Amino acid sequence: MSGDHSSSTMRSFYRSSLIVFHRSTWDNLYQSFVKRRKSINTKKMTDAHTTAEEVRDKEQASFFSLPTTSAMTSLPDVEDDGAGPSSIELPTTPITLTPLVLQRTESSTSFLSRLSGRLRRSLHLPLNKREQFVKFLRGDEVAVCEEVRQSLFHESREETFTNYARIIIVNYDESYGSIKLIRQILHRNRPDEIKKMLRKTNWPIGHRIRANLWQEICKLNNPDFNAHKVSYESDGWEENVGHFPPKARFLQSSDTIHECYELNADGLKALHRLIRALDATIPTLNYAPLMQPILALCLHYMSEDDAYACVFWILKNHSNYMKCSALASKATGYTLLALIKVHKTAVYKTLKNWIGSSDENILASALQSWPKWIFCALPFEHLICVIDCYLYEGSKVLMRVAIILLNIWHKNIKMPDDLTDKTCQERIDLFAERIVQSVKHQNISVTVLLEAAIKIRNFSGTKITRFQDKYEKMTESYWCH
Repeated sequence: MSGDHSSSTMRSFYRSSLIVFHRSTWDNLYQSFVKRRKSINTKKMTDAHTTAEEVRDKEQASFFSLPTTSAMTSLPDVEDDGAGPSSIELPTTPITLTPLVLQRTESSTSFLSRLSGRLRRSLHLPLNKREQFVKFLRGDEVAVCEEVRQSLFHESREETFTNYARIIIVNYDESYGSIKLIRQILHRNRPDEIKKMLRKTNWPIGHRIRANLWQEICKLNNPDFNAHKVSYESDGWEENVGHFPPKARFLQSSDTIHECYELNADGLKALHRLIRALDATIPTLNYAPLMQPILALCLHYMSEDDAYACVFWILKNHSNYMKCSALASKATGYTLLALIKVHKTAVYKTLKNWIGSSDENILASALQSWPKWIFCALPFEHLICVIDCYLYEGSKVLMRVAIILLNIWHKNIKMPDDLTDKTCQERIDLFAERIVQSVKHQNISVTVLLEAAIKIRNFSGTKITRFQDKYEKMTESYWCH
């Protein structure tokens, strides 16, 4: 009995000893595995941290020139790591620690994380946030996301059309077409197609197409464009002594518009050089009240020589674009009145009630300043689109727009209570003031404005010419007597 008891006791002792041995062995193996794993992760984290620091130093070096000296910087101690701290060389300028997302590589993630990433890529699922923010390339190079890079571009100077004004070029989508397509349409030389493009596209004031749009319109059916451009020499028209701004012959009339549209100092100098050049090279040019605003608008989008060539072309075809005599300009007031009487009867009646007279001479004098409604009161973005059409169609477009501006005034008008107490001239002066206010504060878009102007029925150039010739003869005979 005692033998059996002793043998069973020994067997029990051996069994328990074996269990303890195996348990201690597995514990040792597990602890060794954990230490090895932590050591590998720490080393890779340190390498990734170093790589991120090096990439950041390179990026900063391209923007700032900083003197660097050797400085020993220790990474935080890692638990159970006998390798000790790592030393790297950094610039003395204090730099914030790299975010944790830049301190890890894909190889340092767990098996499940790597498996998850491979499954996402194979199934074309979206990347997780870390992969979207930063991608690690071969050789431990870090590719910073596009959003971070893009912010650096805002530090550069914004691009403008010319050095004469501060209109910034904006890259819009392709819905506005391209300058190549515009050239194709212009070269086909189909009037209806060109009119439709210019009337309905309405390119924003900062669209890149505007760097070439007006020049391309002025080149159409104009083989002398480049010759006029080459003939202009800006250096020859610098002001040494004399008046500033220049007192050119064609700017001396009382109805001359002196708008510059916020040209900068260089722009004003260029404008004055162009005025002197035109005054000297075209001695027969004695009256051009719209010349200065058109030159100023051109300098927002083109060089001096281009502006000279464009304006020279307008003056060459002056009968279609602007009146070159005070007599012809005075007749346009009568022409506008006749067109209102035909196409906008209600506007004509409102105008008569405001002025308090049905005399054509008095009503026409009230409308005499109509070009200023467009060139002085219309918002800049509206005016630019009107000029798009004007350069191709001529002054007929300006007449259309003037009628619509009168119609807007008519719809929003409120007769002053003291209007009956005013003289006829006081009523005319008040009308001139109120319509300018109406144009400046009108709440319609440029698209609506041009569509309304185009929709005027039976508004032909032939009709305008007939009215204009009639009233020029009438005005001339009136002045002679």
